Amino acid sequence: MKRYIILAAVLLTATMWGQAPEKMSYQAVVRDANNQLVTNTNVGMRISILQGSTTGTAVYVETQNPTTNANGLLSIEIGNGTVISGDFSTINWANDTYFIKTETDLNGGNSYTITGTSQLLSVPYALHAKTADSIVNGITETDPIFTAWDKSYTDLTNKPALSDILSHNNDGGAHQIKNIADPTDAQDAVTMSYLDSYTHGESDPDLILWNKLGSEQEVLNSEVGENGELIGTGHSYEPAKFGNGYVRTDVNSYIKFPQTVLANCREKGTIEFWINPKVTHPVAYHYGAMMFVGYGIDGSGTFAFVRWGDGVTGLGISGGINFDGTLHKTPDEAQQFVATIGTPFHIRLVWDVNGIDGSNETIQIYRDGTKIGASTDTWNANATTTFDHFYIGTGPDNQAYDKYIIDNIKVWKTAKTDFSDVNTEGAIGLYTAGDGIDISDNVISLNTVETDPIYTTSQASNITANDIINLSNLSGVNTGDQDISGIAINRQAIQDTASQIRANISGFISTEIDPIFTTWDKSYNDLIDKPAITDSITAVIDTTTQFVRTETQNLSDVLANSNNAEIQKMVNISQLGIGTLTPKSCAIIDMTSSTQGFLPPRMTNVDIYSILNPLEGLSVYSTDEHKPYYYNGTQWVSYDTNTQLPAPPVLSVGDFYAGGVIFYLDATGYHGLVCAVSDQSTSAMWGCFGTGISGADSKAIGSGYQNTIDILNGCSETGTAADICNSAVINGYGDWFLPSLDELNEMKANKAVINATAINNGGTAFVNNVFYWSSSETDNNSAWFTDFNGGYGTGYKSNHQYVRAVRAF
Repeated sequence: MKRYIILAAVLLTATMWGQAPEKMSYQAVVRDANNQLVTNTNVGMRISILQGSTTGTAVYVETQNPTTNANGLLSIEIGNGTVISGDFSTINWANDTYFIKTETDLNGGNSYTITGTSQLLSVPYALHAKTADSIVNGITETDPIFTAWDKSYTDLTNKPALSDILSHNNDGGAHQIKNIADPTDAQDAVTMSYLDSYTHGESDPDLILWNKLGSEQEVLNSEVGENGELIGTGHSYEPAKFGNGYVRTDVNSYIKFPQTVLANCREKGTIEFWINPKVTHPVAYHYGAMMFVGYGIDGSGTFAFVRWGDGVTGLGISGGINFDGTLHKTPDEAQQFVATIGTPFHIRLVWDVNGIDGSNETIQIYRDGTKIGASTDTWNANATTTFDHFYIGTGPDNQAYDKYIIDNIKVWKTAKTDFSDVNTEGAIGLYTAGDGIDISDNVISLNTVETDPIYTTSQASNITANDIINLSNLSGVNTGDQDISGIAINRQAIQDTASQIRANISGFISTEIDPIFTTWDKSYNDLIDKPAITDSITAVIDTTTQFVRTETQNLSDVLANSNNAEIQKMVNISQLGIGTLTPKSCAIIDMTSSTQGFLPPRMTNVDIYSILNPLEGLSVYSTDEHKPYYYNGTQWVSYDTNTQLPAPPVLSVGDFYAGGVIFYLDATGYHGLVCAVSDQSTSAMWGCFGTGISGADSKAIGSGYQNTIDILNGCSETGTAADICNSAVINGYGDWFLPSLDELNEMKANKAVINATAINNGGTAFVNNVFYWSSSETDNNSAWFTDFNGGYGTGYKSNHQYVRAVRAF
C-alpha cells in the first residue's frame, strides 16, 4: 500500500552540556494512502545535510531506524545516528544556507522510496553560538548604558502642536479643550479622566492575547500579549471580518505563539476568533479536516484545539483542551456545518474545570453565539503537562490550506460566555493607537453654536390686497392670477360649460347598446370553413401520421364540400385501404401505389434475435444480411433460400465489446451495459451542492442514463461527474453516462473480470479504498457512491471522487 510522510517540525535540542549541542530534533507524522496513521511501526531513514541548494553537497549523512508511536509520530535527533559521512559538529552554519534531505523506507530497511528536502529557514541558535569560540581579542562594549529617562516633551520630534488647540478663541464655547494636563474647568477634568482610563491593555486584565492576524506586521506584533511567529513561507492576508486575516498558502506554513499563552489557563480560559470560509465545508480524502487552533489530527499534541471535521475525522466543529496529558473535547456535531463562502462566522471555545457559569459543563464551544457542543469531562488543573507551542491556522491533510481566513484571535484567562463584544474588534474599554480620541495639530475646537434659521412670524401678512385683485377674469381671459371671490357664480359657469361640451360632441352616447350574452344560439350551419365529412364515416386517415383513427361520426347534416381532397383518405373500418377507396374484398389491407413501396421493420441481426417470443409468420428486414426474414415457428429464415438468419456472437460479462467491458447483460443476452476501461476522473464533484435534481434519484439498473440527463438539465455546473461522462468519447462511442448506484454495484460485483479485460485493452483496474460517484441522488446535498473494496454510502455532492463512465448496447 502506498504511504507518505509529513514533515512536522525541526527543532533544536537543548541539553545540559558544557558546550553547544551537536544535534537537532526532527519529528514527522506518517500516514498511508487512506489518510490513516501508520502507528507503532519501525521505519528506516537516511538524513543528509545539504549545503547551498536542494541538490547541494552533502556535508553530513547518517542513518536511523525510529519507530512511530500510537499517533503515527516519529522523533529522532539528527547528529545522533549512524554516521555515513561528514562530521555534524564541524558544520559552519553561518557560512551558507543548508537543507535537510530525508529518505525513508517504511519497511524498516534501507530501500528508501520516499524522499523530501526542505530548507533550514534559520540557523539553529545554539549551534551558531559556537562561533563565539573563534572570536579573538575579546569584545569591547560601546553601547550606552541606560540608567534613567532623561528626556522631556521638548526632546521629541514630530510633536503634536497642542498650541493650535488653544488658538481658536473659545469659539467652541465651554466644550473647547484648553488644558488636559492641568484642567482649568470641569469639562477638561472629565476629559482627562476619560483618557486616563484608556491605558493600553490595562482595562481588562483577563485578556492575555489579542492578535489581529491581518498582516505580517500584525502577526509579529500582538496588540496584547505574546507576539506571533510565522513558520514557513506560504502566508497571505485576505479580507476577513475586521480588515484582513491570515491565510496559509501551503501545507508547511502556519502561525505559532509561545506555549506560555495557555500554560496559565489550566483551570479556565477562552479562545475566540473569526473565520471567513473559502469553501463550504471540509471534504474527506481531499482537503480534509481543518485545524483552526492546535496541531495534528485530533489536537492531542497541544493545550487546546478547535477543528472543523470532514466526516471521517470528526464531523462539524468541535474543540477541546489537554492540560493533564489527556484530551478532553466536545462531541462532534450531529450534522456537518455548511458555511456560506465569504460570510465570516465566530468561534469561541470556553473551559472551566469547576463548571462554566455554575453548570456541570466544563467545556463549551460556540458558533456565532450559539452553543453547538459541550463536555462534562474534568481534568487535573495542577498537572505540569507542557507542549512546545500554541498553533494557529494548521491542518493535518496535505491539501488543507488556502481554505479559510482566520482573524482577530483573543485568549482570555476566564471562562467568557458574554457575547456583547463579539462584533467589536478590540476588547470593550481597550484603547489602542488609532482608536478613540487623537489629539494632534489637526484637532480644532468643537463648535456647538446652532446655525439653523429660527421661525419667528408668519409670512402670510406680506400678501397684499393688490395680489388678490390680480386674481381676476375667471370668465374672461386667463391671466394666470384668478379672482375666486365669486365662487357661487363661478360654479354655475363651470356647469354651463360642461353642458356645452356635451352638446358639441357629435354622437355623444349615454345609452349602453352592446349585446348581452345569455345562451349559445348557434349551430354547425352557422360556422364558416366547415370540415367536409360525409355520412356513415367510421374511420379517418390522419393526414399527418397516415394512421387510421378509429372514430365514429354521425354528422348527416354535413354534406357540403364533398369534393374536398381529404375525402379520398376515408376508409371502411372493416378494411384498410391505402391509396385506394375500394380495397379488395379478400384483403384486410390493400395498398395501391405506382410511386411508393412497402417498407417492413428494419433491424440488425442482434435486434432480430432480441425479439422476445416471436410468433410464426413475423417478418422483418435484416440490415446486416440485406434481405427480409420471417419466423417459421422455430427459427428466423430468409424468404429466398429458406436459410437461417446468422446468429450474433454469444456475449459474456467481462467481454471487451461495444467500446468497453461488459458488466451486465439483459434477458436476451444480446443487450446490456459496458463500462469504460479506465477512470474518467479521480477528483470530480457530483455538483450542485444544496440543489435537488428532479428525477435523478433512481438507483435501479437501467436508470443511469436518465439520471445523467436529469442532472445535466438541472445542474448548470461544468466539470461535474455527469458532465465528464456525457462529454466523453471513448473507442469511437460518444453516448456515455454516469452509472446509477445498482449499475455501479454490478460493476463492483464483477470487478475481477472487468479489471483483467480493461488492463488487456490498455485500461486500468478500479482503485480500491476510494469512492466512485453514482448518478443516484439522495437529497439536496448528497449522492450515492461505492467503494470497490468495501460498501457503499452517501457523500456531499461537493466532495471530489472517482468517476467511471458506462454506456448501453
